[in-house]
Amino acid sequence: MSVIVNIKGTPIDFPSSGESPNWAPAVVEFAQAVENALVTAISDFDVPATVIEITSDSITFPTATTVNINELNFSIAIIRSFTVTYSIILNKTLGGSVSESGTITAYYDSNNIPTKWIFTRDYVGEAGVDFNVTDAGQVTFAVNEPSSNFYSSGKLSFFAKTLEQA
Repeated sequence: MSVIVNIKGTPIDFPSSGESPNWAPAVVEFAQAVENALVTAISDFDVPATVIEITSDSITFPTATTVNINELNFSIAIIRSFTVTYSIILNKTLGGSVSESGTITAYYDSNNIPTKWIFTRDYVGEAGVDFNVTDAGQVTFAVNEPSSNFYSSGKLSFFAKTLEQA
């Protein structure tokens, strides 16, 4: 008995029992199709889902201290572009919070003198946060809320997909 398994448009007659006939070719075909699907889904330089705590130790609230997001550092020698999907929440000292979610898309323009990252940011919500990408590929953020908003903590969650230089 078999089951048809479809991996990225490739139907595979996959075994569902240990009986005859010889299922080895179907198992090998399945493993190769999965390998090919994963190669296009995950790059060696992608950043998996990550959550970092934002505390008064990592950022001075409410001033606009720039903070490196260490996990989001993209080598200009390897990466041509990246997309970061993120969500941030900042907890107010006197209760309540502000939050936003969005994407940062960046492209390394090696023809521009001096060379630099060109990026856009699309988001919903308003946490009063500015993101930036340094010329070296380091993503940073700063909280730029008025001093009347005092924050005690927060969380930044994100993942990134990358495309390598051609």
